Amino acid sequence: MYIYVTYHWSNLVNIVNIMSMVNPSPQTRRRDKTRRRILDISRSLVASGGIDALTLGNVAKALELTTAALYRYFPSKGALLSEVTRGAVQELRAIVARLQVSTRLDPLLSLLAVIESTVLAAQVRRDVFALLSGTVTDPRVLIENPAAAVHIPEMMGLLADIRPMAEAASQSGALQPGAAEERVMVLVFAMLGVLQLEHISRFRPSLAEGHLARSTGTDLLVGWGADRTRLQALQSRAQTLAHSAVLDFQ
Repeated sequence: MYIYVTYHWSNLVNIVNIMSMVNPSPQTRRRDKTRRRILDISRSLVASGGIDALTLGNVAKALELTTAALYRYFPSKGALLSEVTRGAVQELRAIVARLQVSTRLDPLLSLLAVIESTVLAAQVRRDVFALLSGTVTDPRVLIENPAAAVHIPEMMGLLADIRPMAEAASQSGALQPGAAEERVMVLVFAMLGVLQLEHISRFRPSLAEGHLARSTGTDLLVGWGADRTRLQALQSRAQTLAHSAVLDFQ
């Protein structure tokens, strides 16, 4: 009897839990809505003023809330920054997934499309670029509690998504054999660093529109064995694929 009652009580609890997920309470819906608004406002602040514009005070003011009220949703600015960054990286992973489908027969085209997508994202998705470059390249400790760094698994996932492209390029002979994981990290982070030079393009027009970042990416591929003439032949197609993938998230 005890086993029978326990078994059915367990089933009842599971049913209640499932129903609560399918039909959340009004309080849960309000909390989720407010949380989404916090994240949306945070992205807008970063897009207009850079990563330093993301403060709990600015978010609270935009939402007409008290700063103390925000702590019910995020325990610190670092936790909020990490959550917003995670959303941005998820968008980049979706872009890479589209590129994988579009270029699965040509791994070198895949890598070139990643380069073009990174350049384009820096131009048209300034919030995504500011969040990614800020949390990666800023020497300041922006997220003090490592446990709050929920964006890190997504970042590693992004690199893992690109790695098969580098592996396939080596296997096909488009690149010389080499450590794919290291190459992807160098490619992505080198471009993020170079793209931050865009703010001085008004003094050096040659740096505008991602020219230096594009050159950095293609030079790395050439250094790993890619044929420069073939890269030039593929560039227009890579740009078309990048526009299609990135602008879907506008």
